[in-house]
Order: sequence, then C-alpha cells, then structure tokens
Amino acid sequence: MASLANNAVDSAHGTIRLLSVLALTDEYTVYEDKSALGVEHLRLEVFREGDAIMRCGDREANGAFIASHIERLDPSDFVIVKGHVVGNSPDAGEFEVLGIRVNLSDQTAAHGISGELVPPTTFIEQLSADQITVSAKGYLVGESPYTMDAHGAWIRK
Repeated sequence: MASLANNAVDSAHGTIRLLSVLALTDEYTVYEDKSALGVEHLRLEVFREGDAIMRCGDREANGAFIASHIERLDPSDFVIVKGHVVGNSPDAGEFEVLGIRVNLSDQTAAHGISGELVPPTTFIEQLSADQITVSAKGYLVGESPYTMDAHGAWIRK
C-alpha cells in the first residue's frame, strides 16, 4: 500500500505505477473502493495523485507485472510491500523487494520463518531460501531508489 504519485495512472494504456513498479491492467483486473469515498463502480481513470492504493498481481515470465486486484484505501503515512526478495544484505540490515530497499533496525519487529521474533540479521539470513515471500510495513525515507524503514517484517512461505 502506498500513495499514487503525479501521472501514475495512464488509463489509455491501462497502466498504474505504484512506487517504482509499473503494472498492466486488463479486463480481469478487479477494482474496489474501500476508502471513505466508497465509489461503487471504480475504474482506473478515477484514481488520482495522493490516492492510497493496494495492488496485487503476478509477474509474468517476460517481467511484466499484471494487476489482478486494485483497492483504494483511506490515506495513511505508512507503506506496505509484499513480494519476493530480489537481494539482501545481512551486514547492512536490508533487503530489496519490488524495487524498494527495506531497512531493518533493532526496533523492527522481525518475524522469521517459524513466526517467532528474531534479530534483523537472522531475519535477513532466512531470506536466502528460494521463493520466500516477505511483507514489510514502514515509512518511506527516500526515493530513486525507494527506501523504507520497516517497523514490522514477516516471512511468508
């Protein structure tokens, strides 16, 4: 979940960019408005800069991200990312998912593979297993590349 930036939606080409990830939409993409606005028949053209969006989908073999579900939520300062880890650095206390560098600190509630709280270095070492999905919740602290400080992190098998 994050807020849309200016020019993030291109309804003519059926795309929506959230943080650094461009997603394609198609006739199967489901749109839901769970915000206080409660638009009944939400469409891609309705999204605007600043809208809080949660987007789910799959990456195809060619690298394209296809959005299967897009929700508009009430605004929030925090960001949630979920996806496969593409790189990690235990010594630096960080990993990357969906083009976002996620920083962990001793204050991060890091839940390891078994669901237990673990130190950030142990959490990041557990990310080396194939097809590990991770979720992280925190606040953006930089962009180009996007960076977030995580307050919570979870490994999902």
